[in-house]
Amino acid sequence: MTFADYGRQLGVPEPSLEAFVRLCLERFAARSQPAEIFPGLAEVVHQLAQAYPLAIVTGNTAAAVQAFLERHGLAQAFQVLVDVHQPGERYEKIGRAAEALGVPVEETLVVGDAVSDIRAAAQAGAKSAAAGWGHQSPEKLQQAGPDYLVLKPTELMRLLETGW
Repeated sequence: MTFADYGRQLGVPEPSLEAFVRLCLERFAARSQPAEIFPGLAEVVHQLAQAYPLAIVTGNTAAAVQAFLERHGLAQAFQVLVDVHQPGERYEKIGRAAEALGVPVEETLVVGDAVSDIRAAAQAGAKSAAAGWGHQSPEKLQQAGPDYLVLKPTELMRLLETGW
């Protein structure tokens, strides 16, 4: 979910969304420590990085994501980072990330923890795995129609091992 999407859900008027997004990004940048990581996720990312090219498409800034990745020892796991400042809709950014990795978008699995991630994956023509350990409930994510629903990071690894 982008900060703009979040603002819309909160009822922020459209003319005020740009200021809302800017304020959110400033507050994220001002944090002294990046957020904690979900249990088991770092290990799964390390395993995935050994077998697959990885990218991040985020509604956050590259600086905030890099700080998070560095704090959790994941900075080398991702080859591509597409952030909020790069132009385009999220589905377009997914397509550009896949292209930068040299992977056809149809052979890409987007792992997202928000309904907007699942919808963007579908718009891009990618498969999606809803991460039920994030901020939106598995039930809400399931309503968006992901190709897969995983409730723990280790389930994501098992999904990929089966050839999804």
